[in-house]
Amino acid sequence: MQKGTGRNIFVAATYAATLMLGLILGQNYVDQQNNNPGVSLVPIGLSDNSYKIQQVLDLLSNSYVDSLDLDSLQNGAINHIISHLDPYSSYLLPNEN
Repeated sequence: MQKGTGRNIFVAATYAATLMLGLILGQNYVDQQNNNPGVSLVPIGLSDNSYKIQQVLDLLSNSYVDSLDLDSLQNGAINHIISHLDPYSSYLLPNEN
């Protein structure tokens, strides 16, 4: 073996072990959060206010007395938000082929 090969293997193994530990702990964290329906993961840089619409949709889907078409509600919410921007902005629905 060359002089630095053992050190390089050790560094690579350390990085691999750290990555695996992060994946395992991250998955455990997500699983725990999914067991608590009131708690949501907030990506870095976004506030809790960014999820108001999703929280309302979750509340309606879980607690509303009648059945709901969540796709229709989401599209309506997006259209309403976009309509307040300017007269040239619009939301185009995806093709359902």
